Amino acid sequence: MNSFLIKNIGDRSISVYFENIISPEINLNIHEIVERINKDKQSWLVDVVPTYNSFSVVFDINLIQSQEVRNYISEVLISKKFQELVNENQTIINIPVKYGGEEGPDLEDVANYCNLSSDEIVKIHSSTLYLVYMTGFSPGFPYLGELDKRIHCPRLKKPRTRVFSGSVGLAGSQTGIYSIDSPGGWRIIGKTPMKLFDLKKKNPFPVIPGMKVKFFSVDLKEYKNLEKQIIEENFLGFEINNVK
Repeated sequence: MNSFLIKNIGDRSISVYFENIISPEINLNIHEIVERINKDKQSWLVDVVPTYNSFSVVFDINLIQSQEVRNYISEVLISKKFQELVNENQTIINIPVKYGGEEGPDLEDVANYCNLSSDEIVKIHSSTLYLVYMTGFSPGFPYLGELDKRIHCPRLKKPRTRVFSGSVGLAGSQTGIYSIDSPGGWRIIGKTPMKLFDLKKKNPFPVIPGMKVKFFSVDLKEYKNLEKQIIEENFLGFEINNVK
């Protein structure tokens, strides 16, 4: 975290880049920095957008000059509290997944590619605790990592024109969940009935960067029951654990 590059992006945004690797330590530090900036509630601040190894500060050019924003960002970055990873409470969200079948059309292909059985793919995928590195691509789509090396696999050569919301996919060293129906090239191994983007809710994004996600397997009957509860709005919400 000692090495970073500050770069103007247009006339109203400044990005900060750290080492070009996927690192939990770098990513969690970025989320701490973003939280600090948001808590400062600067009048000129429009938005702060984190990614895997960078973040961007969007500001109102009518209220502040870019050099002043750069100075502010530099002051935040050199603060000692951001030099090392701070172990604070972690929010873990447990997400049910129906693996294989119509819900996971690529599960068998992934198993063949990885020289494993479908059951082994499910066991490996659902036994890992994933960090939400960032959201993007579509509203609330979480990029989760890192995936166990035994089930790394490439994207589809020909992306689908429609992937249903809730679909759980693999791509390279990442896994993720489609938050809305959209085109996509990730290999779909399962589906969750949970909604990761719901404008009807006070909080439309139940999964946000910095959280952790744990998948667990459910059968088709359990999946349909949860799906029915969500449609009828009787579902109480995600199972969430807060741990130190």
